[in-house]
Order: sequence, then structure tokens, then C-alpha cells
Amino acid sequence: ADAGNGRIRLLTPSGPSCSASVSPTTLSSPVSGGNLSVTIQTSASCAWAVQSLPSWITYSGNAVGAGPATITLTVAADPGTARSAVISVAGTWIAVSQQGATLSVTAVTNAASNLVGPIAPGEIVVLYGSGLGPAQLTSAHLGSDGLFDAQLAGTTVQFNGIPAPMIYTSATQVAAIVPYEATGAQVTVTYEGQTSASVAVAVAASAPGL
Repeated sequence: ADAGNGRIRLLTPSGPSCSASVSPTTLSSPVSGGNLSVTIQTSASCAWAVQSLPSWITYSGNAVGAGPATITLTVAADPGTARSAVISVAGTWIAVSQQGATLSVTAVTNAASNLVGPIAPGEIVVLYGSGLGPAQLTSAHLGSDGLFDAQLAGTTVQFNGIPAPMIYTSATQVAAIVPYEATGAQVTVTYEGQTSASVAVAVAASAPGL
């Protein structure tokens, strides 16, 4: 059955039937990515194909081949949350999983000076860490009310539980505005349901930066 094209394909064999043994059928990649190998055991005349690859898994060889082979799949680094896919090699479904970056905040800095120190209500700050947002940097846009939203591309920053207006977000760097209601600063970042450990930051009446 070909669900993608709404068709049922009837294949009529001609000549001896082909079968293939594929191993392993479960693959796992670290956060940094890398190469994964799959072995195909079949007769020399039997054809096989590599199909259904997601965007983060690539195969540099010919998508269609014949006979025994060992193919190498390349998995891209994953700066976000864990991900998984099911691919097809020689008609066998293979589950591929990859660990995600641990969500953590390593520094909170003044957006102008990029220096660590006390923060002030209304200040734009930059948070550095890992797994904070999507792989590609996403910038916010003013809403119809002239304000920035407190959620952007799945990322939320909170100061003592108060959501902060978001400027931009990415896997390793996030910018937000310290809420005017913040009188203390236990800073957390939440991305796609995962929340970082809180980071304590001192609050001052003002925190200018150049």
C-alpha cells in the first residue's frame, strides 16, 4: 500500500524471489551526531533501497543498490530535545533515536555589555546554555498591542515564576526582558516541556551596559 499517493501497487515477481537480512534494526546516536552503519545481507541479484530518511539523517551513497552491502548513515548534531525516526533499508524498518541536549542555563548577561552581574527590571538580558530553544535562531515580532510575547518557538523564560517578554531564542542563546515585577531572580528556561534548573541572579535598581 502506498498511502502517500493513495495507491495500492500490485507487484508480480519474475524470476527467483529476493529476501534481505538487515542488521541492526535499532540505532542510537549521541547528541553530537556521527555515523551509523547498517549491514544488508542478500543475494547478488537482489535490489535494495534506502528510504524515508528525515532531514537530520543523510546517506551519501546511491539510494538504490543490489547485493550485500554495508551502508553508512550520517546523523546531524542535535542541539535541541531528543528525537527519533523510523527509516527503511532493504524493506526493513529501522528505528533511529538520538539523545537531546540537556537543557541548562550557564550564564545570564547584560545584552549590551555581555557581562555577568546584577540585573534590573526592564533590562534586556542574554541567557547562555544548551537545549534552550530551536536549532535555528528565531526572532520575535511585536504583537498588535506593541508588546513582545512571553513565549517564542516553544521557549519561555521566567524570573521568579514571572514570564519574561522574549526577544529571540535558539539552542544556545536566548534574549529576554526582565519583568518589571521581578524583585528577586531565580531564572529558569522552559523549552518544549523541559525546564532548566534555576539560576540565582542578583537584582539591582539599575544595570546599565554599553
